Amino acid sequence: GKTTLLDYIMGGPIGYSSTTTGTTHPVIIMLKPSETSNITARFQGKDIELGDLHGVMKEEMSKTATISREELELEMAIPGGVHAVFVDLPGIKDDSKEGADLTRSVVRGYVRNNPNDLYVLVKKANDDPANWPWQLRDFIMMDPPRGLGLKGKQTIVVGTRAKEFLRNEKNDVKTQAELLDHVNKRAVTDPNGNALPLFLLELFSLTIEEKENLNFDQRKNRMQQQIMQGRLDVAELLEHSFEPSDPTTGAELFRHFDIDLFKQELNTKFQRLLNEQLGHLERRLLKKKI
Repeated sequence: GKTTLLDYIMGGPIGYSSTTTGTTHPVIIMLKPSETSNITARFQGKDIELGDLHGVMKEEMSKTATISREELELEMAIPGGVHAVFVDLPGIKDDSKEGADLTRSVVRGYVRNNPNDLYVLVKKANDDPANWPWQLRDFIMMDPPRGLGLKGKQTIVVGTRAKEFLRNEKNDVKTQAELLDHVNKRAVTDPNGNALPLFLLELFSLTIEEKENLNFDQRKNRMQQQIMQGRLDVAELLEHSFEPSDPTTGAELFRHFDIDLFKQELNTKFQRLLNEQLGHLERRLLKKKI
């Protein structure tokens, strides 16, 4: 769900992953405003047709059966776009000791070298951190050198497949208050034990045929349609599958599933981090003048 979430944030199906080909390289996605009315793309320094983007990325990802440290660079010029850089890191896997060590090393290196960036930790909504292997819990939740040391001011946790989570939960709990308790148990904590902001979202899933046969605008429209339908389905489940509790509990529960609130949280954290870094830069410049 990492690449899917990034696509939602960026506003279009730009990244590539599938059930058979995941993110095997760190992918640097650089967005900028277009000087024309068209969307243009460059992958690994070469101009490519937008319709060929997923095929080219699939081919590159398929060249290695394991995780690679080599970065892949994608530049996108979009009409009315903004300057932004996103990094799609390989997922943290525990399928083998070698795979786990390599992926954690890649992720740890990025966090260490970019301590002031904004990070989004993506997991399935049903995934309970209490059931994680202790090595994974330490890596995510502890301070360096054992863990990443991510803080609440720079981290958001997203659980994907919210509909699946709610359909499972309605077999176990009856009220919104009980559901909220189960949601809170899915929280990931920082090194001080404080819960990181958590959102459970229903995003989208394009079929292989849609990825390969539809053009970019058609894939984007399909993505937006699925996200809108997912919002309606989640709201329907929350309102009609669980008995209402007091208004405060209900409001807190619905916030966890609010995709617009997620984007607001993302923007707010980004602005705070940016202002903080600009403040540090200003103070350093003033010291040099003195």
